Amino acid sequence: MNDLVQCPKCSKVVHVGKMEAEMSEIGVLDHNLGFVVRRFRARCPECGPFFHDRLGHHGSITKKQMKQLFPKCHRRQLLDVLPEDERQPFMRTLDGKREPKDGEIDRWIAVQKAMRNIPAK
Repeated sequence: MNDLVQCPKCSKVVHVGKMEAEMSEIGVLDHNLGFVVRRFRARCPECGPFFHDRLGHHGSITKKQMKQLFPKCHRRQLLDVLPEDERQPFMRTLDGKREPKDGEIDRWIAVQKAMRNIPAK
């Protein structure tokens, strides 16, 4: 990340470092993300290290993990095999706009594995 921010103590402009943490506000019933706060570390040469927070609308960590688990080349087929009521939650989770409920990812992985083992007609 090459963004610049101001030091909260001396107002000097410094580069933002790597993301340190991600905190999410999640709906209890639907697990949709309300917002995400990403915490980045920055370092002022005069005042030392400090954190810089950014608000977002999707979870970067969840999105990255989901895309690793479900490769793009298999997503369309997986969506076709998933029950209709699971398609939207799967896509929202894949986009980082929803946190998965307990067991959902395991169930989607099992469907994906079963789909790959079905012989072509």
